[in-house]
Amino acid sequence: MPAHFLYARFPERSHRAAVDWLRAVEDVLAVHGDSVRVAGAGAPVAGTVVGWRLLTENHRELGRSARFSASEGAARADVAGLISVAHRLSVRSDPEPGMRTTGWFVVLDEEIIMIGARRYENRSVARNAGSLAVRLLLAMREESRAGSSSELVR
Repeated sequence: MPAHFLYARFPERSHRAAVDWLRAVEDVLAVHGDSVRVAGAGAPVAGTVVGWRLLTENHRELGRSARFSASEGAARADVAGLISVAHRLSVRSDPEPGMRTTGWFVVLDEEIIMIGARRYENRSVARNAGSLAVRLLLAMREESRAGSSSELVR
């Protein structure tokens, strides 16, 4: 498999690492909030929260979830849903003029689903990184379909 997901668990939403995780999402919303949203981002979740990371074959983080789930099972269900709609995802760039860097994020029906793990020197490089993440999701989708059809043949 060319990519895989890693789940990150935080003791609570207010944990420093969890707050840092969502800071990039808040930055995107500050600039693009009039045209995109994050469903359930502000919904209170008591206790442990879980996010997911999309990692490449060599374990480099490409992107991460734009919101947290209440459990690993719920995060896995989010990932399964993401893979099933990978063909409908759209990549957008997120320039930061003062820093002269650009990030990326992925939307589905104007909802931010995934956000890039790092910033890049220009928009085209950022978009290429986002496009790679979507292509990896599409490959996972095709792999799961092939697995389903081969199981039916047996």
